[in-house]
Amino acid sequence: MAEQVLREMNLSSDEFSRLKTCMKDPKFMELLSEYAKEISQPGSKEEAEAYLKMAEERSSFSMEGKDLIIPVAGYCLKTKNKKNNKKVFINICHTTNIDKPTSFTHSGKGEQWSIPYSLGPARNDVDKAGGECEVYDFVVNEEAHERAMKNNRFKRFLSETAIENVQKQRGVELSEEFILPKLKYKGQSGNPKMQTVRKASASEQANTEKEVSSKSRAGEKPSSASSSDSVPDVKELASKEVKPSFEFIYRDDLDLGKFWTDKAVLPNGNQKPKMIVLRVDLPEVQTSSEVELDVMKSDVSLYVPEKYKLKVQTAHPVDFKNARAQFDKNKRRLEVVMPTC
Repeated sequence: MAEQVLREMNLSSDEFSRLKTCMKDPKFMELLSEYAKEISQPGSKEEAEAYLKMAEERSSFSMEGKDLIIPVAGYCLKTKNKKNNKKVFINICHTTNIDKPTSFTHSGKGEQWSIPYSLGPARNDVDKAGGECEVYDFVVNEEAHERAMKNNRFKRFLSETAIENVQKQRGVELSEEFILPKLKYKGQSGNPKMQTVRKASASEQANTEKEVSSKSRAGEKPSSASSSDSVPDVKELASKEVKPSFEFIYRDDLDLGKFWTDKAVLPNGNQKPKMIVLRVDLPEVQTSSEVELDVMKSDVSLYVPEKYKLKVQTAHPVDFKNARAQFDKNKRRLEVVMPTC
């Protein structure tokens, strides 16, 4: 029956022979089945037709030396195109079919990472407001994604790496500032698009090398995954967000023994407090679920879509892993309590 279907496709004898051979391969049929399921999703028809047209123009159905991968959604970042001011979404996806990231250390230069990746073509989409936007799928090994989920510094580093390589590979100029919306994947189908990658070692696959350390090399701009001391303030994107009012409060343990005599010793003005409290007034926010909060060692970022955006530096390094936040619904105020370290 399969052979009859192929004959009805009006292929050339060479195309018929190659496709017939491929269909005897169980792995090819499994991938073809998964692909059929994907293109049946709403919004996938046009993309599938474009892909098949490109394959037809290249006159090749060969998968020799290649792997067809179906990435898994990870997280999404949002920035903007500097030239047309459109919003740009980059989906950070993962798979086991791309080589694992590797790291090595140079004396005095911090930790270097090499991250193999696959980058999909640009796609047009619309944002929540119905405005046009651009979307890219940036696929890495699942270990890189797992590390990003466990380490905010590495997540920031991976996000900036994706932005840099979209610029290099697709010839677009993007803003270096970005935010992380509450999306696992931006796209009409809701699922990552299939890509083909070479069956190659990390040195042959597309890869990027960057430094993750507290120091930057001379003449280089520190990446946002480096020491958070060098991370620039997030600037306003083309949106309605405004900077909310906020204040810092410094708390210390009160040692009554210091005040036992008249010669009480008051805390020194340069003394590091035990706690740093950031209070942010958010009168337009109803619940804490609207707020996207990111606490790093030396800065705090806050984002409420279409309402507020804030990034501030802390006076002292904080233990971001043990930071806690609470939203007062009555006062419409967010309080972030951060132990110093």
